[in-house]
Amino acid sequence: MLFRSTVNEGMPDQASLCKMITVVAQPLNSFIDTTLCYGTPWQAGGGWQTQPGIYFDTIHIANSCDSIVQTTLRYKPEIAVSLGNDTTKCDGPPIVLRPGVQASGYLWQDGSTDSTFTVYNPGNYWVTVTKNGCAAGDTISIKPCVSPLWFPNVFTPNGDGLNDTFHPV
Repeated sequence: MLFRSTVNEGMPDQASLCKMITVVAQPLNSFIDTTLCYGTPWQAGGGWQTQPGIYFDTIHIANSCDSIVQTTLRYKPEIAVSLGNDTTKCDGPPIVLRPGVQASGYLWQDGSTDSTFTVYNPGNYWVTVTKNGCAAGDTISIKPCVSPLWFPNVFTPNGDGLNDTFHPV
């Protein structure tokens, strides 16, 4: 903004004179303080950040009056969800899947919301766990049990050399 003002420099023998004064608005300094879910990226410090810390950005504006943005990032702890390693399901009791973490919410692949899930058949199973406003998940693949032994259900003991005996393969 430009305006004229008559300024007497405080000396009794000086004459008043007119000077041009430029008034520039004070730069804005902004402070961002935020807590995010573990691993959530945030734009600060000139790039995408996923680690806690204090980051600075300079916003260049006219007349060399730059604004500074200070961002303080904090992260909630990682939710360590684990359904275990992929496995096989043979005859026998069902497998009970547990996410391995106490949480406020659970969502399984079939829409159920219990803290555990009982598996009766092979397949792919997943869970999303919600805790402290954040979500994390895990997936497990349960394959059918394949026995290395096979018993034929037919044999032809006719002496031709093919299927003459009955034994496991």
